[in-house]
Amino acid sequence: MTPVRLIRTVAERGLPAVAAVLGLIALVVELFGFNFPHWASLTAGEEIVVTADNAQLRGVVWNPDSGLFELTESHGQIELSGFDQKVSTIWIDPVFSQSKQRQVMKVHYDDEGASNRNTGSFDLVDSVERNQYVILSAMGHTTRVAVEFDSDQAIMGIRQIVLNQTVPLFFNLFRLIALWGGLVLVYLLLRRQTWRLRFDSTTTWQRVVNGCLVGAFIVTLAAAVVWSDPTDGFAGTLRRLFTSDSHQYTKLIDAMLQGQVSLLDVPDQSLLDAELPYDPTYRVQHGVNFQWDYAFFDGKYYSYFGIVPAILVYLPFRLITGQHLSTTVATWVAASTAAWFFYLVWRETVKRWFPRLPYLLYALGAAALLACSQLLFISARPVLFESVIATGAALIGFGVWCLLKATAKRELNLRWLGAGALGLALAVGCRPNLALLSALLPLLVWPALPRTRAGQGAAGGRHARGEATTVLDRHALWRPVLAVGLPYVVVAAGLMVYNGVRFGSVLEFGASYQLTVANVAGYMDRGLLGTLLVAAYGLLGYIGCTVYIRPLFPFITPDTPWYMPGFTGYIYTTRSLGAVFVPLLWLLAGGPLVKEGFQPRRPLGRLVVTAVVVGLAEAAAVAVLGGVVGRYEADFMWLWAWAALVVMALLYERGLRAKLSQGKLLAVCSALLLGTVFVVGQVGLMGESERLLTANPDIFYRLQNSLRFW
Repeated sequence: MTPVRLIRTVAERGLPAVAAVLGLIALVVELFGFNFPHWASLTAGEEIVVTADNAQLRGVVWNPDSGLFELTESHGQIELSGFDQKVSTIWIDPVFSQSKQRQVMKVHYDDEGASNRNTGSFDLVDSVERNQYVILSAMGHTTRVAVEFDSDQAIMGIRQIVLNQTVPLFFNLFRLIALWGGLVLVYLLLRRQTWRLRFDSTTTWQRVVNGCLVGAFIVTLAAAVVWSDPTDGFAGTLRRLFTSDSHQYTKLIDAMLQGQVSLLDVPDQSLLDAELPYDPTYRVQHGVNFQWDYAFFDGKYYSYFGIVPAILVYLPFRLITGQHLSTTVATWVAASTAAWFFYLVWRETVKRWFPRLPYLLYALGAAALLACSQLLFISARPVLFESVIATGAALIGFGVWCLLKATAKRELNLRWLGAGALGLALAVGCRPNLALLSALLPLLVWPALPRTRAGQGAAGGRHARGEATTVLDRHALWRPVLAVGLPYVVVAAGLMVYNGVRFGSVLEFGASYQLTVANVAGYMDRGLLGTLLVAAYGLLGYIGCTVYIRPLFPFITPDTPWYMPGFTGYIYTTRSLGAVFVPLLWLLAGGPLVKEGFQPRRPLGRLVVTAVVVGLAEAAAVAVLGGVVGRYEADFMWLWAWAALVVMALLYERGLRAKLSQGKLLAVCSALLLGTVFVVGQVGLMGESERLLTANPDIFYRLQNSLRFW
């Protein structure tokens, strides 16, 4: 029987038979694919046990009382020579002094190809057995093996070392179930042609799937937050999550409850007497004692972080519980809220302009948009700054969603309009650069303003756009103007008063008085050419910052931006994901091809262009204000992703009109969306400082080992 005939026979027997066969395939992959090292190690040569008698010890001693090889000098080695045979594996049996520790190691060896080869550095991790087995790729016979402690200090001893030890069979039930479920899902999409189903906001099963999708992302945010610090059992981890360290917001709230806006901390006399308090070199040379990253002005400490997160997130928790809220929980709550609103923005976009979009593209588009929001990236390091960024993202998402709701029908909904304006205005109180996103408001609201036919009275509604005989109804215009203007005026007045009381300037949020890595006031005084160079550097960094491709998880890791030729100044940089490496954003290049698709969907075309331009402006602005920093991409990456999703939907429609295969169109779009989740998801899970690896190496390496074949 041919393979094609066999597949048809199984398919004819129904879903249970197919599921059983796919389960068998998943089991084979689990046993022989993911566990290939086990089967390969069965053909290894004779085992050789390294002991204190047959090994040469350099910087290492054998402790008979503990039964361990222990490090005594930097980069100690345990070397075995005098043999000549094939060596495929090396088993290192570690004993750690504490749980959740990792020791950097390296193995040197001589084979027939060359002498003194090495494996490169690798980690031995407490309770992660798979990492104890080193797979050698030696050429011919090996004559020497040396196991090195690749660090100055050791936090473990070695019980024994065995060459050609058989690698155990690491069976992973969760991996098997995930693989099986994925195969069944692909079968249902292809065989049952589920991929042809259209988006329908009233269908119960689609609502359930949508809720599960957003819920899964929020759970992933929670996992990233929890794993950002060492876990200590359920009770210990829960206690740690809700225990707040002292930071600017806790001190600001304490000050506010005392009726003042300056912090209660009294600056040290050395800071008060400093001639150049904002110069980091001066502070070091003169031994100035100060609070890092606080604002210092007129002899008092202030918080330069936006006041809005303190009022909306931290203060209510303090008033209700009497305790301060940790930045860990605050970041997760704000990021989860932002994720939900970003999803709603995509949902409103599809309902309003693409109601016939295939549900597969809708669901994968939502997943890609959530990935590009960079909320996972900031949740992986949930400290104070990240909670501010997440709160700003939540308010922006809320504001844009409300504006879409306000303009969805013929009559402009003033309540939704006011709520949207309030969200966008409050976002400025988180991060002032978010004021640029208010450019989206007039584009959405202008076509929905009340109009009347020329020469007639108030019409009270919106007439067909593009009619030359309609003009704005001035008698009804005051209501939407008030709905938009009042939130902006109230929020702006509050921020201006708050700034003026603190720093004597209504436009100074405190950034100029930071005690940080540079004198920010001088840092910003670059002149026109210097500012333009930094803005260009920022755009190049945020768009083109390269990535590394690795053989093990994470398969994609971002690099720091390269230095731009001709720029000799200082700019703060961290690892950032270049937009050019996000597959979804490639679709923006197809924008000129779908101009006709925007015509019946006004003002969608202008919104897409504005979203891209505002995203570029945000990237340039944050580069000038703060540098090329991965966490800042949460301010603008989602704008580009949303615009790219709109272009994708229009390209899909154009492909159908050109009589291209629907299946192939869906396959290409789905591949780009899944590729986006694959790339951005890995970058986000590791975050800016890889706290998953440093805080919980056992979890990191279990995750890495579950995705490795060798």
